[in-house]
Amino acid sequence: MRLEEKPREGISAIERLPSSLKPQASSLKPEGVRRRAGASASRNERDPSRMKALGALVLGAVFAVSFVFPPSGFGLSTCAFRNAFGIPCPGCGMTRSFAALSQGQVALAFRMHWVGPFMYAGLALYMVKWAIEALLRRRVLARAEDRLRLPVLWSLLAAMLVTWVIRLATGMAN
Repeated sequence: MRLEEKPREGISAIERLPSSLKPQASSLKPEGVRRRAGASASRNERDPSRMKALGALVLGAVFAVSFVFPPSGFGLSTCAFRNAFGIPCPGCGMTRSFAALSQGQVALAFRMHWVGPFMYAGLALYMVKWAIEALLRRRVLARAEDRLRLPVLWSLLAAMLVTWVIRLATGMAN
């Protein structure tokens, strides 16, 4: 009578089986998890470069419109906040600031909304970054973005709110 061998430390029973008897990785998934051939991927499995490309296209459209939009506006208020409450919102003047910048009128852009040129530069950088990421299908400058995104966003938001309060207090609302 032969004594059974004791399993060696760190080796599981499955690892000791001959390869022909080992279960395949796909058979370890629950039945509902396996996908049929040709079935579309779930949202989590989709390529994130599509979203980056879409973001770059949307920002590109915003910049394209800002080249033809008159910095003086159309004479009508399109701001729902201003129409509802009779006072400008924290972002009032941002569209005209973008238009002025796109048309080379930097001083006018700062007068329309002094945060506008900074927001314009940031969005232009994001547009280029997302386009590159969509083409390369990988993140670019990921560490810098992860480290700077929230502080920059909070700073821009704070600057917009400070600008808004100053405009309301001094009557400089446009």
